[in-house]
This record gives sequence, structure tokens and C-alpha cells, in this order.
Amino acid sequence: MFGVFMLTWFLARHVLYMITMWSIWKHMAEVIPIGCYHGAQDNFTGPIPLPEHGWLHSLEPFRNPSGIICYSNNVRWGFLGALGFLQLLTVFWFVLIVQVAVRVIKGIGADDIRSDNDSSDIDNAESDSGLQGHQLPELTVEIDVSWLSKRVADRRKRHVHPA
Repeated sequence: MFGVFMLTWFLARHVLYMITMWSIWKHMAEVIPIGCYHGAQDNFTGPIPLPEHGWLHSLEPFRNPSGIICYSNNVRWGFLGALGFLQLLTVFWFVLIVQVAVRVIKGIGADDIRSDNDSSDIDNAESDSGLQGHQLPELTVEIDVSWLSKRVADRRKRHVHPA
């Protein structure tokens, strides 16, 4: 079952995903001409020329869904950059998946290296500080909160409403 997972992961996230990125790079300008468009989803008009200055027109679709929406090479490279970053993350995850598979094939097992308790962290901290095998002194602190209970009682008296 894990092999099916690895195969579908590789095909979907590394083959088909890269085909999608390549298609955005190669064909997007053919499908959507560079320029700005106006109108609702069913009734676009355009393209009209891109604004020469500023980038605030890029936020228009968030303020007014039937307003102006622009496409340019910067938009295309923005999408490709975000998708490329996501691809780097999935490559990293796939390396971790392959490492688990190799451990299982070698017979080492697929132990979860994440820890539910912090005892190993405490042991490491003790060994780093040279305190291994020594007891740390117990620390106790007394805090006087009697003033707090008096303030709470005073506040309750002020907020009592007669029935």
C-alpha cells in the first residue's frame, strides 16, 4: 500500500505538477493575452492596455469582483514562483518518504522520529551542560496573593445589583 502511495505521490506531485508548470510558462500568454479585462465572469471585455504606473490595479479583483483584472508577465512569473516554491517543498517531502521506504526495505523499520514527550530533550540538555547524573536543586517560590482576593471581593460588592 505504501508503494502505491509513493507512486501516486511521484506521478501527481512531480510529473503532472511539472507539466502544469511548463504549460503555464509556455501557453499562458497564448490563452490569456497580456492586458486588463473588465466585467463579470460571463461578460469580459478587453483586453485594454496595462496601467503604466503602480501596482494597485492588481488588488482590484479583491475589492470588486466584476472590476478590472489584469494579466501580465509579472503575474505569470508570480504564479510560477509560488508553484516552484511549492514544488521544492514536495521534493523535500518526497525525499523523506523515500528515506522511510529505504529504512523499511533495510529492515530498520519506519519508526516515527517525532517525540511525544520531552524526556530526550531533557537528557540532551543535561549531557550538554555536564549535569548528567546530578540532581538539580528544587526551586520554590512563595507568592502572596492575598491582595488579589481583597480586590476581587471589592469588585464583586460594587457590581451586585439589587433584585
